Amino acid sequence: MNQAQNEAEAETTSARIRQCAERFLNTSVPYVGALLSSSTILDASRERSPFMDLETSQDAANQIEGLRQALLSDLANAGTETAGQPPRNHTRVRMRHAGTD
Repeated sequence: MNQAQNEAEAETTSARIRQCAERFLNTSVPYVGALLSSSTILDASRERSPFMDLETSQDAANQIEGLRQALLSDLANAGTETAGQPPRNHTRVRMRHAGTD
């Protein structure tokens, strides 16, 4: 979850996204964490520079590290899936682009 004001908001929003994914795409989307809203990230975005390069980015850097660890854990626990293949419960969705039918 990106740019939530706090962890509770991130979890609530993530729960709604997961419900939609399960209902409409027949797939589960794990919640791996949040990158909370911060002036550091906003400043970096305005400057078009990586926020990790800013001296004040320690909180955001810690959040990114937590997300990285959670994703690696999810990958390690998904050992039954073939590398490079979508998960078994993955539903392919065909997108229609404007002007093509």
